[in-house]
Amino acid sequence: MSFVDRFYSFVVELTAAERNIYEKLRFKIPKYPEEDNSDLLARVFSYFHCYSKEIQFSATPNDHKIPTLYSLEPSGDYKSFAFVGLPDLKSLRLAVRQRRNSDCAVYFYRAEHLERFCHALRGTKENWVTEINFFMIRHPEWESLLPSERASISWQIINVDTIFYVEAKESSHQIEFESIDIWSAFQDSLKEQ
Repeated sequence: MSFVDRFYSFVVELTAAERNIYEKLRFKIPKYPEEDNSDLLARVFSYFHCYSKEIQFSATPNDHKIPTLYSLEPSGDYKSFAFVGLPDLKSLRLAVRQRRNSDCAVYFYRAEHLERFCHALRGTKENWVTEINFFMIRHPEWESLLPSERASISWQIINVDTIFYVEAKESSHQIEFESIDIWSAFQDSLKEQ
């Protein structure tokens, strides 16, 4: 179990008209000592991207063998799940195989995540990743969204198409979720050798 560096409390007005979401969200999330601001923000914005009333944060977000975000069926099975960052390839493949009827997503937020994932796919002969939605989070200068002097954050967020427009007290940001055809990215990485 990891120690917590600090907790951030969020109050977020989230509007995503295309998904019929008009919510005022209040939640508290821990930041761990081994995380930087980008790690925490990637978890938070992935949560907004796949938001539903049932979605939850994992209690162990730095364990890349279990989903970072998930929602459950009444039976206790995963309804949907998402890995944020670079997932453990064997665990991801097992999760997809065991939960064929679940929605699965992977959110990369650093270029090296995509590169390392494509490298880990070498030797794969079948396209088992077709069941998974892959995204790259584009986030120019989003670290300023986490102020260092306080742990209470208030944002207004409007999601239009692939972009989240964020209004904070000190700044405005655009965070984009680019959909990735991971099999094509993998094939392209082989040509670059």
